[in-house]
Formats: sequence, C-alpha cells, structure tokens
Amino acid sequence: MKNDGFALITGASRGLGMAFSRALAQRHCNLVLVARSPEPLHAFANELRRAHPVSVRRAHPVSVVAIQVDLSTAGAGQILAEQLSNGGIPIELLVNNAGFGLRGEFRANSLPRQLEMLRLNNQAIVELTYSLLPGMLERGQKGIINISSTAGFQPIPFASAYSATKAFLTTFSLALEQELRAAGVSVVTLCPAREGCIRSNTEMQGSRSKKNGQAFFRVRSKSSTRHSECSPTEAASLSPALSISSASSRSA
Repeated sequence: MKNDGFALITGASRGLGMAFSRALAQRHCNLVLVARSPEPLHAFANELRRAHPVSVRRAHPVSVVAIQVDLSTAGAGQILAEQLSNGGIPIELLVNNAGFGLRGEFRANSLPRQLEMLRLNNQAIVELTYSLLPGMLERGQKGIINISSTAGFQPIPFASAYSATKAFLTTFSLALEQELRAAGVSVVTLCPAREGCIRSNTEMQGSRSKKNGQAFFRVRSKSSTRHSECSPTEAASLSPALSISSASSRSA
C-alpha cells in the first residue's frame, strides 16, 4: 500500500456517497469506500478502478479500497479506524455521509431501530472523527465533510429522533470547524433538503429554482452562513477539502 493519503467516504455505494466518490476519483484521489451492503460496494469500487487507471497526472492508478462494515453497530467507527491504521491507510479527507431516517410517531417506532439510527447518524461520526483526527493532523492536507440535513434546522414531529440527530450533527460540525480552524483542518457541513422543502426556502428568498429535485445548502459557520443550491454532483465539488485532497494527490 502506498503512503499517499486517502479520502474515506461512508455510505459510498449509493446516492450522495457515490457522487462524492466519483468527484474525488476524477480529482485522482485515492479512496476508501465504506458501505454496509457488500455486492453494490464492490461493484462500485471495481467501476471506479476501471474508470481511473494510470494517467498522465499520476504514475499509478487511483487506489480504491472497499471495506464492508455496518457503522450502525456499537463501536464500529473505532474498529474501522483501527483497521485503517493497522493497514497503513492514512486518511486525509473524511466524508461522513452514511445515515438514515425514520418517520412516524416516536412511541410507535421500534426502539432498537431508533437507537440504530442514533448510532449511525451520530455515534459513528463522532467515533470516526475522533479516531482519525490525530493522524490527519500529522499530515499537511486534511479535511472533514459532514452530511447533515435541513431537517436539523427545526424540530419535526413524526421525525423527532431523526431531526434531532441532524441537529446534533450540524451543531457538532459547526463547532468543530471553529475548534480546528487554527490547525488547518477544513470542516464543511452540507445540509440536503427534499424538493418540497426547497420550494419553501426559495420562495422565502424571492426566487424559485430547482436542479434534479434536490438542493444542498453549504453551512460554513454560525457567524457566516452561505446557502448554495446545486445537484448532488455539484455538491460534491463544493468543499475546499476536495481541492486540498486533490492537490495532495497530484503532488504524490
């Protein structure tokens, strides 16, 4: 295994995780793809390997490591971090994308399923970030992207636990950005919204626009919040951390 830095993407085998993975591969970044379902994960990893062989910009092909793990199990984030460390896979960019939501009355939803959601949406992210951050700080290039949701901007009845997990993630991510700024770590928070939510937001702003039925609002900090509307692929290009990792890979 080469010592070039890797970008780790959780929930990489579908949706926004795939968009981030493709965007990073196009920037010649080495990838660690993490997902729960092995078949789509390994199929996607092979697709990226075929699409990004040796190029003029790199003396070797993009390295794609696929790791099947269920991050909703207790302690899975720490176990994954230890596995990466033991394998000599240094992480420069962490994309915390894996997560899911439950709808329905709080008292009617299964308690084990709700606790599983809390572990995936919050605990695994805290574990991975805490465990990988020391190694990231030792490297010249480093960044964290947390995929939250506009559901965290307000309490949502019949999605009470889910909106609470996203409120936690947004607050955690924004605070972490302030803590790590002096250390040169770029922390970016993305908050996706469904089409219906976007209509309400854009109408309040006096404009109506839609791209592929989704928009992603990039939240920089409590003191300076900027909203950008874009498709999943464009959202994957928003982060300065992507540029950081890309620059590192090009110089490798």
